[in-house]
Amino acid sequence: MSTVAPLVAERLGRAVVDVDEARWLYYAEEGYDNDVAMTILARDGALALCEHWKPFEIKAVERLVADNVDAVLDFGAGHAHYDGHDEFLQRAVQVLTPHHVVLLLPSSDVQQSQQMLVEREPPEHREMTRLLNEQFVSSVSFRHLADATVFTAGRTPEAVASSIVDSWIAVTSPSTRTSG
Repeated sequence: MSTVAPLVAERLGRAVVDVDEARWLYYAEEGYDNDVAMTILARDGALALCEHWKPFEIKAVERLVADNVDAVLDFGAGHAHYDGHDEFLQRAVQVLTPHHVVLLLPSSDVQQSQQMLVEREPPEHREMTRLLNEQFVSSVSFRHLADATVFTAGRTPEAVASSIVDSWIAVTSPSTRTSG
């Protein structure tokens, strides 16, 4: 779980759900087979495994949102990345539109964000992380789903959480709504 999500949840008086952790129950309900996944990873690599996960990810997103209406959902990058999967993206849009979705990136500069994310990883995971982050950081899906983007470089988790809460308050405050 990220450092920021629990801070946001605390400030909003809500529970926090780590989607990367909670997903496995929903994947299992859809017939996920870890042995198949590990074979794909060993044979074809991390990008192929991410593709294999797509149908499981969208189903998990739909269920997690429905099952945790008042929680702060801490999404992993894959659960919001549907580039090349228009049907799944539309399903994600449908389920997430009523909610305030915030994209966290280290920097507005894509290459800088990619590098910063790789440097956070242990050396043995950096190549796989680099490949994944090349897709994730430039994801069109992320920008399509997000209501706000918050940049984290050089900021404390508390400052980032404050920015997220402020953006949530701005869109949910009765004074910002229009009647119609």
